[in-house]
This record gives sequence, structure tokens and C-alpha cells, in this order.
Amino acid sequence: MTYLVSIDIFMCGIATLLQVWRNKFFGIGLPVVLGCTFTAVGR
Repeated sequence: MTYLVSIDIFMCGIATLLQVWRNKFFGIGLPVVLGCTFTAVGR
């Protein structure tokens, strides 16, 4: 369970960095902080 939550937060950090990095194909160039949801974690 701890591993699942930590990987989820890590991937949200990578997605946030990809949004900040402005490119021709992806990224908006703004510091948008993407969060994770814990509905997939369950019990």
C-alpha cells in the first residue's frame, strides 16, 4: 500500500514537470500542480 501511494505521488511530480516544460507537442509552460487521487487505492 505504501509503495502504491509513493509511486502515485512520484508520477504526479513527473507529470507536473512535463507540464512546466514547454514543448511543441505537450506542456503549457505554467506551474500546474497535478495531484493524485486515492480512490484507486481502496482498502
